[in-house]
Amino acid sequence: MAPNSELELLETAAVESVQSGIEERRVASLLEYLSAVFDIRGRVPTRAGRRTELWFRGADREHDPIPSLFRYDHANEWEIRREFRRRGILMLSEREPQDEWEWYFLMRHHNTPTRLLDWTDSALIALYFALRSPLSQQTPPAVWVLNPVALNQVVCKTDSVVLNDEIQAAGYLPDSQREELKPELPIAVDPVHVSRRLAVQRSRFTIHGRDRNGLLTVAAKHPGILFRISIERLSTDAVIRDLQTCGVSETTIFPDLEGLSRELLRECGNER
Repeated sequence: MAPNSELELLETAAVESVQSGIEERRVASLLEYLSAVFDIRGRVPTRAGRRTELWFRGADREHDPIPSLFRYDHANEWEIRREFRRRGILMLSEREPQDEWEWYFLMRHHNTPTRLLDWTDSALIALYFALRSPLSQQTPPAVWVLNPVALNQVVCKTDSVVLNDEIQAAGYLPDSQREELKPELPIAVDPVHVSRRLAVQRSRFTIHGRDRNGLLTVAAKHPGILFRISIERLSTDAVIRDLQTCGVSETTIFPDLEGLSRELLRECGNER
């Protein structure tokens, strides 16, 4: 399906949490996890001349795939964007962002609340993110799996991931506080790699509109867009060791001195 110059975004009036029958797999080892990933990949329709594209997001299962901005009741996004740029300009350690989108990508990667949701095209990196932090006693860790092309086909009627300067992304990043955010549902966008960490983590993003549950809203109505793979809690230590054997560790995804320090602490074991 070719991009349409006169886009009509799919809209929804959902305002409460969406409970949908999203397909879930349960795994207890790295091999089972990879088997689940490959099975999902095998069910995604292939397109002539293009590789199958899946994105992954590692998170505690109790957190729905909702952008961080929507977790704050009174967050003023425009004020956050303005202050980050005003005060952050002298704190840059790499190239200066060239436009508002590049600043926005940089904000999200430094954990500033935005309507962006982090993904990676690496199944192993996402799995490590799901397991690296202390885990909840109630719920197992999980990796969300997204078919970004299918999402965009539904929401903005294009058969590819879009770039931020393409017409499909218009309206998702208002130019002023007076400009209304019009899109309601999320789309998948490819970021400019404005930092080394973005590139190393193979970062991708969905940018969300007015519906905080937008991704679940779409997935509930269109099977094959979103999946979840949960990892048994008792297996997490073994999976972490297997990931390290495969070369995935703190310094793999955080190639700096802080990443090295955290990796050395993990290697030292628990404190006495």
